[in-house]
Amino acid sequence: MPATRATVAVALLCLGAPAATAAAAPSWSVRTVASDGPAFSRGIDVLPGGRVATLLELGASGQRTLELRVGTRPTVLARGPHGFGPVEIKHDARGRLTVIWSTITTRRGTRRLFAWTAGRTQTISRGAASANVVSFAEASDGAAVLAYYQQDRHVRVARRAPGAATFEAPQDLTPDPGAADFPVTAVAPGGDAVVAFGDVAVRAPGAAEPFGPRQRFAGDGTRSGESRVAIDDQGTAVLAFRTTSRDAAGGTRSSVRAATWPADAPAPSASALLSRTARAGVPVAVATGDQVVVAFKEAADATSQATLRSVVLRSDGSSVTSTGAFRGAVAGPVTATRSGTGLRVFGRDRWAISAVRVDVSARLGAPEVVARDPHVFVVDPAEAGGRAVALWTTRFAPTNAAWRVRIAVRAAPAG
Repeated sequence: MPATRATVAVALLCLGAPAATAAAAPSWSVRTVASDGPAFSRGIDVLPGGRVATLLELGASGQRTLELRVGTRPTVLARGPHGFGPVEIKHDARGRLTVIWSTITTRRGTRRLFAWTAGRTQTISRGAASANVVSFAEASDGAAVLAYYQQDRHVRVARRAPGAATFEAPQDLTPDPGAADFPVTAVAPGGDAVVAFGDVAVRAPGAAEPFGPRQRFAGDGTRSGESRVAIDDQGTAVLAFRTTSRDAAGGTRSSVRAATWPADAPAPSASALLSRTARAGVPVAVATGDQVVVAFKEAADATSQATLRSVVLRSDGSSVTSTGAFRGAVAGPVTATRSGTGLRVFGRDRWAISAVRVDVSARLGAPEVVARDPHVFVVDPAEAGGRAVALWTTRFAPTNAAWRVRIAVRAAPAG
């Protein structure tokens, strides 16, 4: 699909707007997750039937526990002297959970990468180099891809076939260590997978197929960890990324671009510019049906009020535009989760977490205040079967013992 045909549904969202255009009446119930001491959010998922799975890191320095809670039932996944991170949680259509984490299991040593599926823990990373940047994707049939960066400057990937219980041995995607960068990945049913790192991407058309050669999709200025990839139901992968450059006055400009990679194409298309201002934040990309929604914050400069732009990339070339209002710095992160056939985007300003839903025609729901909390940085959202939830870490006092986890559940039917 040529880049010029891709997209162009744009939504400018405003969360936490002034009272005249402000968020709808609160529809989220918020509570603090029970814990005996310090607790940190490590992930959340909503399973078929509406059960909520939360991942918590419990304890203080020197004795940490990674605990999975499905409903009220806790399962200890790991214990150790160091923290757990990064951590990922996904499920397949049957509700089978997979949890990924990395940690140092001894007082001193190598940070290892682990996978837990249905009660079985598997060590993924090998060698003396620590594994500490991870991207994990899982399809509805259980096909999964786990890409990670190791400190020997290699990107490696472990794959799991549809329905399989364990991951295959890792494969090195960077015979030349100089090409290694933080990876991102996506996978479709059957195991069609794309892994991107730096300005290149590789693709395997199925779980039993090898990854093809590296293909360049981004230009100079692409920054580590600032790319995202998603694959729609037609097999078209979207590679969204932020790039930076210097303007004529010597200042820094940042923009968001995206390239498309149809399933039958040998390489990604030339990228298209999505952002429209001098400053753009790191994008999120979520596949929903036959399209991928890319969302990011943008602003005229570092001090200006930001807007949230949502670009719907479709294979049929249609476009729709809606506008709203948004408040907060462009540097603040946004997170998103699939919401029915649309997308729910979460952001924050100085005092509150807000959310807004965008449908596949770029129509916006009413902005909602999820919680008023000045201490939150990143929100982990999840949604399925009409149930939307969000999880985050906060602090109730200026001591390490005061870290706690809060959860918000949308009271009204999602949508």
